[in-house]
Amino acid sequence: MQTHNVQQGTPEWLALRAAHLCASDAPAMMGTSAYKTRNQLLQELATGFTPEIDAATQARFDLGHEAEAAARSIAESMIGEELFPAVGTTTIDSLPLLASFDGITMLEDVIYEHKLFNQALSHYIIQHDDLPDSHWPQVEHQLLVSGAEHAVFITSDGTESLLARLIYSSRPKRRAALIAGWKQLQADREAFVPQEAKTAAIAEPVDQLPAVLVKVDGALTIKDNLPELKDKLRAFVAKIDMKPTDDQGFANLEAAGKEMRRMEKALAEARVSMRNQVVAVGTADSLMEEMQELARKTAIAAEKAHATEKENRKAAIVQAGKASVTSFIESLEHAKYLPAIIANFSAATKNLRTFDSYQNAVDSEVARVKIEVQALHDSVAKNIATVDAESGFAFLFSDRAQLVLRDPELVEMTVKQRIAEHQESEAKRLDAERERIRAEEQAKVQQAVAQPATAPAAVATASVDQIEPAKPVSIDDGRTIKLGQICDRLGFTVTAQFLESLGFKHVSRDRAAYLYRESDFSLMCHALIVHIRSAQLAEAA
Repeated sequence: MQTHNVQQGTPEWLALRAAHLCASDAPAMMGTSAYKTRNQLLQELATGFTPEIDAATQARFDLGHEAEAAARSIAESMIGEELFPAVGTTTIDSLPLLASFDGITMLEDVIYEHKLFNQALSHYIIQHDDLPDSHWPQVEHQLLVSGAEHAVFITSDGTESLLARLIYSSRPKRRAALIAGWKQLQADREAFVPQEAKTAAIAEPVDQLPAVLVKVDGALTIKDNLPELKDKLRAFVAKIDMKPTDDQGFANLEAAGKEMRRMEKALAEARVSMRNQVVAVGTADSLMEEMQELARKTAIAAEKAHATEKENRKAAIVQAGKASVTSFIESLEHAKYLPAIIANFSAATKNLRTFDSYQNAVDSEVARVKIEVQALHDSVAKNIATVDAESGFAFLFSDRAQLVLRDPELVEMTVKQRIAEHQESEAKRLDAERERIRAEEQAKVQQAVAQPATAPAAVATASVDQIEPAKPVSIDDGRTIKLGQICDRLGFTVTAQFLESLGFKHVSRDRAAYLYRESDFSLMCHALIVHIRSAQLAEAA
């Protein structure tokens, strides 16, 4: 870790943060922050623009810094060492990482992180002896940057009366998820297309339709504005967008539906009022009934369209998320080995009302799945390399598709164990085969010795030691040799069938070439000598 002599909050510190991936942003990157969404962080990193801190937030920060300084002595008493604020950077897997430490020991083996007292956080620490998803990414990031062994985590108001504390140590799976998460965010950052900033959708002002005016005088004449109202009502209905695509459109549609409901109610009330004034008002009543029905049907259509199109829009967002995950998986080299990993968009988007929050939830779930898939794919790739590194032993791994999904350490151990067991079995088989050949040749010699003295004296007195010289020692080092290379060394041609008759079967093939163990060459020469001498004695006999 490289430390930097900068103070938190200074322009120098801000410039350093702008060039790095920061610990305080790790929860947002993982989609678990309560203060910033992953999409907001992505926008900030891609554009370089960060929102200004308002007065209320700054006041909360100031309180946190005061409590942090006051609680530092508590942390120091826990570890028995002095802690110093620091800013450090490092590069891991091409990721430029930064962490601002509330405190770190002189040997950089323990760090200190403080959060202003929070009841829910305090309860979680006490109940689980762990940090929640909203906090461990930051501490895991700090441990990664510093290389420290442990972190003292405290949430307090600066005193021991309101305080919860924990000694946190890095966890391999969390660290791997953190690194994979930053890599995925960097990839999303490179492909990022800036979006226009949106404010909360508020329904645009809805044209207020005229009040319903119906008055019956004593001469049974009706004073009304019904024809004018009818024209305006039809014009209003014609302007309603029944297929909105964004939050603003949905807000407008909802407001229009409410106005239609208001008009339906007003017309109904006016009809009742008119009937109470006079009975013979058929024309006016019919006109109002027509408009009331129009308002009612339009209100129903607007309400249904609002609900239907909102669900269609949500479904489109989820479908795009699924397509993104599918495309990512298909792009991976070893995708065929990966099990199905399902994105839980339903849980991620539960109880969300705006499309922005819905979109962020889906994007965060897509990122989570991609991180999980990438981590599994990296493990599979490592296992495939481990299995393929042992050429000539592919027949030992018929369960390759299942094997590569296991833990890499277990796979490495399994590969070594299977090869060792096979080599041991082959060595025993070859020893037994050689022993059989030796016994057969010894029997031939003994038979030759037992023949009458018509055979040459050399044959009659031949011994087993004369036929079979001392057997060389063979240690398999994994190297192989082609049949053609064996013939070149011997200076004459032997066939694969002949070598197999001597007890040497090829271990694999390279296209048309037979491959044998390099370490068996001395044993082959030994077997050839025995064979040739036995043939010589048999001929002489």
